[in-house]
Amino acid sequence: MEPVKYDKKKRLAGTKSNTLDANVGEYDDPEYCRALLDQTDLTPTVTVDGFGRVTLEWAAIDEELDLISYHIYVTDENGELQHVIATKDTSYRLPQQFTSGDYTFAIVAEIDVNHESMYSDEYAADESIDASVFVSDGVEYTLNEDGTCTVTAVVDSSLESIVIPQYVDGHKVSAVGSGAFDGSSATEVELPVTIEDIADDAFDGLDSSATLTAPEHSYAAQWIEENWVHEEATFGQVDCTADDEDLVVGHEVTFEGQAYNATSVVVSIDEEIVDTVTPDDDGVFTFAFTPDEAGTYAVKFVAYNDDFEGESEIVTVTVAEEEPVTGTPSVTAATLEKEDDLDLIVGSDVTFKVTTSGADSVKVYIDNELVKTVTVTDGENTITWTPEDAGDYTVKLVPCSGTTEGTAYTMSDTVAVAN
Repeated sequence: MEPVKYDKKKRLAGTKSNTLDANVGEYDDPEYCRALLDQTDLTPTVTVDGFGRVTLEWAAIDEELDLISYHIYVTDENGELQHVIATKDTSYRLPQQFTSGDYTFAIVAEIDVNHESMYSDEYAADESIDASVFVSDGVEYTLNEDGTCTVTAVVDSSLESIVIPQYVDGHKVSAVGSGAFDGSSATEVELPVTIEDIADDAFDGLDSSATLTAPEHSYAAQWIEENWVHEEATFGQVDCTADDEDLVVGHEVTFEGQAYNATSVVVSIDEEIVDTVTPDDDGVFTFAFTPDEAGTYAVKFVAYNDDFEGESEIVTVTVAEEEPVTGTPSVTAATLEKEDDLDLIVGSDVTFKVTTSGADSVKVYIDNELVKTVTVTDGENTITWTPEDAGDYTVKLVPCSGTTEGTAYTMSDTVAVAN
């Protein structure tokens, strides 16, 4: 709009006296002040927020001029400019909420020249406002004829979690419109109890792994249950990794598997839930239990994608009683391997030849202190020990079979170690 010559009598009638009591301004040449005043384009920049509220910003006049105020005008319902307020600021947020329509916003500067008011031209900007569409927290709403509003778009596509309120600026949120979440990267969306209608394709833009929630027994909760399909959690494989010798009472039985699109795997044994495990980023998970009775166990794994149940797998394992120990483990002979003309030296291995029967390991005690446990088989075994200090040492050997210990065997001669 071209600047309109300001009609002081028309615009300011009854609003303010044009005679000021202030001292004469420094610049009292009217022609000079007029020329300086006309240099500034006061056309406002109009910003409309999502609720039809308007903020105006404009340039400041030359600081040499003695500013009285900037006057703000807005067209009324008849299209006539009406005075709204006078301010010395160069921005102002209008208090009213504008309805949809075409508006003109104008700025006039008033300065003091020799105790007389001088006015700039009227600088105006036209703006078309659509107050039926507004934005709150990155979500666009459209006003319905009944005063409620509908979710129509997600304008901030970076939002990962979106909570739709029951009311926005006093308007009840009653629906989610077609394609409302197209382009959204949200992984969680919470809907209010006020929702009464949801378009079939409202959430088609979301990834299928996204979680939708709503208050129990609400329309939205029922819609979610009937329409929102998560990507099904499935299994690649589930295997028992225990060796046959471990499938006995008292030994840990382990399982390993891989699940796809699963956030958790629920494990039950003989229909009783015993654990919930979380797969890693590759879907790999492990589970272990220690049976206390012999028998056949049905171990069931159920994959879940959040609260949505997916595939299940059952792995059956048969656990036996632990075999009893036959006989008592024993050390039947033990000798020190050493050449007669050589001394045993600190830091060098000392070697023993040990003959065992019914033992799977031997505990080695030096001066009654356990220094090592060695795996053995029936017959002759070689056991070594490395002394750290010089001295005479007593060597005791305790044969073991599982957790059963046999009779300790103490070598008749002490072992002399020199530096």
